[in-house]
Amino acid sequence: MKMRATKQALYYIRLFWSRPLWVFIACLLFISIHIGFDGTLLRIWHLYGRHKELHKHIIDMQQKNAIVEEKLKKLSNTKFLIKEARDRFNLVGEGDIVFIFSNPNKLENTNK
Repeated sequence: MKMRATKQALYYIRLFWSRPLWVFIACLLFISIHIGFDGTLLRIWHLYGRHKELHKHIIDMQQKNAIVEEKLKKLSNTKFLIKEARDRFNLVGEGDIVFIFSNPNKLENTNK
């Protein structure tokens, strides 16, 4: 009985190895199971997601860099610098007339 089972098993093994397509499918199955359980597939998936995220970040940084370079080019223009100084820091140029307005409500409060 034992001999018969052994012969039958050997018959199926020889039958399996004699068919290249079955061997190829078995190898693919083994490789996919190994990759799946090893965690390699999951790591590749996470790396792909991280790659997309970093690519978007690079594009954002390139756009911001282009804006900064444009501002830098504008800063080399003297007229632009004078305009920025007047607007941002309330500076005046030679020959400009400066008006100082007082708040009448503030003056009444300080006199009381």
